[in-house]
Amino acid sequence: MNSTCLSPSTLVPRSPERNLYDLLDGRFFREMRSFLTPIIGYASLLQAEPQYAVNDGEMHQIADTLAASGGRLLSLIQSIEQWDALEKIAEGTSPAPAVAITLCGSAVLQAQLKSIARRFDRGDDLHLRVGPVCCRSIGDRWLGIVTEHLVVNAFKFTRPGTKIYVANSQDHDRYVFSVTDEGPGMTAEQISQIAAFRQFDRSKYEQQGLGLGLRMAQVFAHCSGGTLVVSPAEYGSGTHVTLTLPGVPAADLLTVDR
Repeated sequence: MNSTCLSPSTLVPRSPERNLYDLLDGRFFREMRSFLTPIIGYASLLQAEPQYAVNDGEMHQIADTLAASGGRLLSLIQSIEQWDALEKIAEGTSPAPAVAITLCGSAVLQAQLKSIARRFDRGDDLHLRVGPVCCRSIGDRWLGIVTEHLVVNAFKFTRPGTKIYVANSQDHDRYVFSVTDEGPGMTAEQISQIAAFRQFDRSKYEQQGLGLGLRMAQVFAHCSGGTLVVSPAEYGSGTHVTLTLPGVPAADLLTVDR
């Protein structure tokens, strides 16, 4: 199977002449409407006749819907802020965090991944083979953000009941984090066109979000001196994404304040 390595040397900077409105191309506003419509609709219902509009059971349902819509809206805004911050680090227009030793226990990582699976009500679909993280990157915060985006993508683009495999491994030379799914897959052409606010086959597959996850992982790998590799597959065969970061020599670990 062929694969495309989105390495530091191949990182294509975002186009400075294109403003955010042009990049979004209407998708942001469609997403915003999908979040705000239930919020405004239910608020109007409660404003009309709050004492008669709903019973206790319906109120719980309304509260759940409002919380879900608000959470999705907040997540969308945070993703845009995170993407912009990473791009500025790569462009050199924001101070770059030093590439330093990043540590994360296996229990913390497993808890993060299982929480994502529960969010999609797909705990049984997630198959983990992960241990503690020890690598060099621009920070454990960014590593956590990128890890979440890669796993969320796997859930978003696959059907319930299909498996998602998440694994990591490491030695002194490198740390490898991989996500494999059984979704529609990506062609080599699509992988070569990965960019912010770029989604493929949106009309064919129901999608949420704006298409920032892979671009953020690509930029994070670039800033950390690593690589992102996406393996194309025939439609229906799935996608394999591998994030590789510099490892930590044993001698350097002795200097880490635990």
